[in-house]
Amino acid sequence: MGCHTSFHSRFRKIKYKELRDSVIYVHNKEILYLTNYFDNCHFTETKKDVLKEIKRNKTILKAVLSKKINKINTLSKLFDSEKDLICHKGYLYIEANYFDLFRVGNYPEDILETEKETFSFIEKQNIIEYNVELIKKFWTENPNGLITFG
Repeated sequence: MGCHTSFHSRFRKIKYKELRDSVIYVHNKEILYLTNYFDNCHFTETKKDVLKEIKRNKTILKAVLSKKINKINTLSKLFDSEKDLICHKGYLYIEANYFDLFRVGNYPEDILETEKETFSFIEKQNIIEYNVELIKKFWTENPNGLITFG
């Protein structure tokens, strides 16, 4: 079946401080959620995984707070949102009205930024079912858009 293909329109540029504050907020919130989950969990293996995730979030938070992570592109990769926003190279993107125009396996981390990249990716992945017209329409309407997988 394959993973979902999401199409995004560029929304706006994000300022460093806004992005930094968002990353701090999200990782603090995640630590609180995971800590609560850990306290109420009764399975040893699950608790081990939760502890790893708490540690990962704390490490990220410490690096951001100490300004060891201070580049907008690095912060963009740590951005997470509950509002269907993604951050890429200092810009916020919203979901476009396109979805699953093609599917791919193995959940790639690729981010496609152009129509040419998209069709090259489709060819390299040997994808045979895809909607050429709608993909071209997406890129015509969203020349600064993105395609992600997940």
